[in-house]
Amino acid sequence: MNPCVFIIFSLLLLCLETITSNQLVAAGGGDDNDVRNKCSDKERRALLDFKARLQDPDETLSTWRSEEEEDCCNWSGVTCNNQTGRVIELNISSGGLEGEISNSLLNLSYLTHLDVFSNSFHGIIPMFIGSMTRLRYLHLGSNHLNGTIPRSIGSLRKLRHLDLSDNSHCGIIPLEFGNLTNLQVLNLGSLRKSRVWNLEWLSHLSHLEALEMDEISLAKQNYSIDVILRLQKLISLSLDGCEVSHVVYPYSSSFLNSSSSSIESLILSNNNLTTSMYHWLFRLTRNKLRILDLSGNILDGIPKYLEQLPLKSYTSLNSLNLAANKFSGNVPLWIGENLLKLYVLILRSNNFFGTIPLQLCQLEGIRILDLSVNNLHGTIPSCLDNLTSMVQEGFLPTHNVHSYTLKLFYSGGYHYGERDDKYFDHAMIEWKGYERELISTLGLLKSIDLSSNNLTGPIPYEVTKLYGLHALNLSKNSLLGEIPETIGQMKQLETLDLSRNNLSGDMSSSMSSMNFLNHLDVSYNSLSGRIPSNTQLLSFEASRYYGNPRLCGPPLTKNCQGDDESEVPHVIGESEDGGEDMDELWGWFYIGGGTGFVTGFWIVCGALLLNHHRRHAFFHFYDSFKDLVYVKVMVFFANLQRVEHR
Repeated sequence: MNPCVFIIFSLLLLCLETITSNQLVAAGGGDDNDVRNKCSDKERRALLDFKARLQDPDETLSTWRSEEEEDCCNWSGVTCNNQTGRVIELNISSGGLEGEISNSLLNLSYLTHLDVFSNSFHGIIPMFIGSMTRLRYLHLGSNHLNGTIPRSIGSLRKLRHLDLSDNSHCGIIPLEFGNLTNLQVLNLGSLRKSRVWNLEWLSHLSHLEALEMDEISLAKQNYSIDVILRLQKLISLSLDGCEVSHVVYPYSSSFLNSSSSSIESLILSNNNLTTSMYHWLFRLTRNKLRILDLSGNILDGIPKYLEQLPLKSYTSLNSLNLAANKFSGNVPLWIGENLLKLYVLILRSNNFFGTIPLQLCQLEGIRILDLSVNNLHGTIPSCLDNLTSMVQEGFLPTHNVHSYTLKLFYSGGYHYGERDDKYFDHAMIEWKGYERELISTLGLLKSIDLSSNNLTGPIPYEVTKLYGLHALNLSKNSLLGEIPETIGQMKQLETLDLSRNNLSGDMSSSMSSMNFLNHLDVSYNSLSGRIPSNTQLLSFEASRYYGNPRLCGPPLTKNCQGDDESEVPHVIGESEDGGEDMDELWGWFYIGGGTGFVTGFWIVCGALLLNHHRRHAFFHFYDSFKDLVYVKVMVFFANLQRVEHR
């Protein structure tokens, strides 16, 4: 070895050893006795016993090994105290685990955080859970747990976060929950078989900030709204499908003079609410509201009546969902004039008519716009390219949207807390040909749905400037003209539905560059010519092109003009004496291809090795791309697990 290289290498090793030693001394305070202890044998055995009673097809617990020298503090999902080595957190959420909750957890006597969300645990919640009195965080949601909810949970007085949602519990919600006076988040959503005796116990939870009781009937619960209003710190309230319309006395006389509500997120969907609820609903919310979901009710009225409601003054509103009601008249202009911080607007399945107001183009931060299944007419506004958030690809920089911090209740596996410009919400939208519930980071999803109206005229080319759009649905209208030639620049588009219109002309050849497109429907138009020969477009079912008599080429069985010619063109270099020239040609092809690959490989790698700026740029791009793929995959599987548990 070259002496210079050896000396440099030795110095590097010496520096590395010195730095490592200093870090260990700093971490341990200079005393070997202060270095973190390994987890105790008792806790290690408890975890191994817990694992032994589970089925683990995904090998989530593969690092939990039984060797004596194994330190359980290094196992996946296990967190220990830095000084004592005691196990304080166990997080095995979304691990594909199946089995019962073992009493071996009792030996984790210092556990403060237990999260088994989104697995396949079954059986009852064991009574011993109430003995784990150090718990501050308990998440058992989205499993297959059944039986009654044990009253012993009321003994967990240090608990701040409790989630039992999406299970099959039955019986009455224990009144002992009123003892959980430090609770900040309570999620009892989708416990369809459970019921409440009364809600008075809620009044003791003075620190509660987020409450979800979806699909638990509150019918005949006198003054239930009044009880909830007493929760001075409540920020997020979700009562989806709770039969709130059957509440006998929604509020007491003192309610009318109350102005203490701090609610920012209010979900009252699927409650058969009528316009008679307006006089108490908007007293609940004041003008702090950020999210309002009144979908799936029987609210009616004309926009002039809506203007008299405080809704018009909710200038901080971020998400407004009025879908599946009986609203009629024109889409209110003040939505685009006053609610400038909206990122979700869903008015689908109502009776709105008139034209799409140009004022909606002022909603620069909008990410989901759904006006489908109404009676709107006129043309698609050409000013849609003013929707800044849909023009830009990927995540939005903070300065491009209204900057604010929003606290949202825990939902779908994401921890409750403050989030800057990241919103976790659920919405029913038309996605890839089906109506489905999406639970997602809304910074990722950008969608426009104007389907099932009476819109006419051409598709404005300005729509194709929405480079960041993921879903565009213009189906079931009366649109005319050709598909814009520039549609291919919408490279982020994943679903495009233009079916059942009167579109004509050729399919734009630029569609061949839409590599992310995985749902396309142009059926029942008047399109003509050859379907662009791109692998992506040829991969769709033929039914996606039906109803266009003059359209031809794969995947349709109809050949285009000239496709059925039997004459095979003469290949240059092919002779009639055995094809020796062709063999020679293929030989040179392989030689040239191999040489070209090696040359190109070293040109690229050499540039990266010799130029550190390019090298950093390349790996920065690689890391960013990898993170984007990871986020999309995790969102997909989270949605898939949500659907499976429902």
